[in-house]
Amino acid sequence: MKRVILVVEDDRIEVLKFKRAIDFLDLKHQFIFAANGEEAISVLKNDTEMLPDIVLLDLNMPRFHGFEFLSFMRSEDSLRYIPTIIMTTSEN
Repeated sequence: MKRVILVVEDDRIEVLKFKRAIDFLDLKHQFIFAANGEEAISVLKNDTEMLPDIVLLDLNMPRFHGFEFLSFMRSEDSLRYIPTIIMTTSEN
């Protein structure tokens, strides 16, 4: 079954590594990439017919960080139960 996966990551190098892994593993899922929380919210609001099956979320992003995005998702009835995996390079 083809899944829709939203990847919210601001670091271009990390996105490139992720895309290489996708290609290497020959994954057939649909990946949507957003560079920050604001862009990810725009993706979710503009395409309500194709909500992601899972979100991979970087916490440390400029402008609209991962905690704010996660708070937005949990406040929306249509988004609150989408599984979200937190990614971070923070040592905290």
